[in-house]
Amino acid sequence: MNKTFLISSLLLSSIAVSPFTLSDEKHEIANLKQRLAVLENAKASEQETESWSKNITISGVLEFEASYEDSDSASSSSDLVVATAELGIDAAVTDQISALVTLLYEEDGDGVEVDIASASYNPDGNNFSFVLGQDYLPFGAYGTALVNDPLALDIGEARETTFIVNYENDAVNGAFYIFNGDQDEDGKDTLVNYGARLAVSNDTFSMGLDYLSNLADSDGLQEKDFGYAAGAGVVDGVSVYGSINIGAMTVMAEHLSALDDFGVDGNGSEPSASQFEVAVGAGNFTYAISYQQTDESVFIGLPEERLSVGFSTEIFGGISLGAQLQQDEDYSVANGGSGDTTNAAVIQLAAEF
Repeated sequence: MNKTFLISSLLLSSIAVSPFTLSDEKHEIANLKQRLAVLENAKASEQETESWSKNITISGVLEFEASYEDSDSASSSSDLVVATAELGIDAAVTDQISALVTLLYEEDGDGVEVDIASASYNPDGNNFSFVLGQDYLPFGAYGTALVNDPLALDIGEARETTFIVNYENDAVNGAFYIFNGDQDEDGKDTLVNYGARLAVSNDTFSMGLDYLSNLADSDGLQEKDFGYAAGAGVVDGVSVYGSINIGAMTVMAEHLSALDDFGVDGNGSEPSASQFEVAVGAGNFTYAISYQQTDESVFIGLPEERLSVGFSTEIFGGISLGAQLQQDEDYSVANGGSGDTTNAAVIQLAAEF
């Protein structure tokens, strides 16, 4: 009897306790599943973030410049400025499509602005590529080893919302593009402006020829509030450039010019700029000397001649130092200038990442 009673008691106890035990186990299993789901979601989110970060490249440039200037007819001046602060985001949307957005700040400019906003399509196994958006037109080379940009850039550089078709192989680079622009012939606000490039290069030399149908759309002429007179036709432009490498020495030259005069608003001028520069590498330093000359460009504030000499060197990874001395000779009073000689010096510290 005692043995039977003991077995019955144990069975009754097991039946009484088991519902609570099973309930606790189910609750723990549910919590475990929930924790696993959270961990899996976090891992998936991390992998997705990693995937996006691998497709995005962030780059930037900071340039600080200290300058001094002395002119025949004006008191000397000096300054320290943030010459350039640029941040670029390049995203690979797919294997063939990429997007680029660049923000630019210049202390003497108009604050932070969107400098470039474009998308590129590069088909696989194809030498063609296509660019759509706001970008700099492939017009002019503007190559230099010095701190200051060449004078030709003030005449020809143009940033527009454009559609560009590029062709490139090991030796040939070609481009054709269209854009609307701000300076229109007879007030026609249409997509009629265009340009083209043909350039060849190898390890020793390069040379190119660029054409632009409407030179008045360049940034330099727009900054001077230049515009066509009523009824005036557009003025096209051309740039011819080249460079050659001889050991540690690089020789480069460019001539950029309007192909007609700008009529009333441009005082009948046909502006042009020429540059000849020699750069020599010696150890960690690059030394350069440049001679530049403009013609009929007094109406956009350029000097008639500029002689420059300078050097640049990389201090350590991504940090460089450059210095330049230059002498400008202005146009004569008879030709609308001041006839002044201006001496200037600039030191630039730049960081790239």
